Amino acid sequence: MPNNFRKLTLLGTMAVFILQGCAKKDNFSKTPTIEWRSYEFEYVGDTTDNRRNILMKLYFNDGDGDIGREVADVDRLCEIESYDLLIHYYEKVNNAYVEVLPAVIEPPNNCILFHTVLPNLTPEGQNKTLEGDIFFPFEYFAFPENNNADSIQFTFELRDRAGNISPLARSASIPL
Repeated sequence: MPNNFRKLTLLGTMAVFILQGCAKKDNFSKTPTIEWRSYEFEYVGDTTDNRRNILMKLYFNDGDGDIGREVADVDRLCEIESYDLLIHYYEKVNNAYVEVLPAVIEPPNNCILFHTVLPNLTPEGQNKTLEGDIFFPFEYFAFPENNNADSIQFTFELRDRAGNISPLARSASIPL
């Protein structure tokens, strides 16, 4: 009897592990999602010069894992379709957020100022589901553009290689 009990216990335990291995993985949409999580200030260099970045944390997921691209694939950096993470910057002036457009601020490369290209994040293997955090530093020592701005805000969209765009995510109001 004790021998049969051990066999049944062993078979039951193996069945549990096999069923867990076959459990359905997170079922994310092929359209990516992005969510605002948090921010923190970090000093760049010496704390006496007051140069700081805002380190923003975003959560994302994508069901088919086609986020990011190879550097060689990026040939039109001044075109919106070439960017994976679309970032819009706003300053609060007179109790209303106003978008600061790239045409207002001359970026060093004369392209779109805040958008960025992500590295190819597609996982290897059969399960292509992606989820994780994106940390994005914003160097704001040259900002705000408007002298009356007391806080800033961002909106984010994530674009996959198939052209699917996530719903808009909005940051919290960040006091200056």
